[in-house]
Amino acid sequence: MKIPSMTFLAIALAGFAAGPATAQIDTSTDEGQINQTLRDVRLALATGDIDGAMKFYWNDPRMTVIDPDEGIRLNGWTYYKTWLSDRASVQKTLLWRAHERKLHVRGNNAYVTFLVTRQVQMGNMVRQQNERGTYVLKKMDGKWLIVAQHISAWPQMVLFQQTK
Repeated sequence: MKIPSMTFLAIALAGFAAGPATAQIDTSTDEGQINQTLRDVRLALATGDIDGAMKFYWNDPRMTVIDPDEGIRLNGWTYYKTWLSDRASVQKTLLWRAHERKLHVRGNNAYVTFLVTRQVQMGNMVRQQNERGTYVLKKMDGKWLIVAQHISAWPQMVLFQQTK
C-alpha cells in the first residue's frame, strides 16, 4: 500500500504554537486567536484526540485537504476525520521544526504559510521530510476555523538554499 507523504494534521500544526506549550497566548487579537486555534489543534492531535482537533475545522463537505505530491485531494470534513484516524495508526512524528512561518489576516479571512522539517516513524523506519504548507482559516460565528490546507515537498530550490 502506498502511504502518502502528507501526514496527519497534528504533525503539520505542531510547530504553530507561539512558544512552549505552557506559554500564554494573547487572544485579544485575531492573530492571537489564530495562534491559539492552531495550538489547540496541535495539542489535541498530539494526545490522539481526533474529535477534539476536528472542532477547529469547518464541518462542511467543501472543506479541502490537498497533497499534490501524492495526488491526494480530500473533500469534506467527514473524509478528513476518517483519514486522520487511519493515519494515526500507521505513523508517528518524532521531531517537528517549523521555519519561516507567516500569518496573514484580512478581515475574517487568514492564511498561514510555513516550511517544516520533521522526522517521521512508520513501522521500524524513520525518515526525514522537508515540506511546505498553507492553512486557510475563516472566522465564523466568532471562531477561527480551518477551511483548507495544503502540504507538499519543498521545491528543489529551497532544498538547495538550505544546504548551502
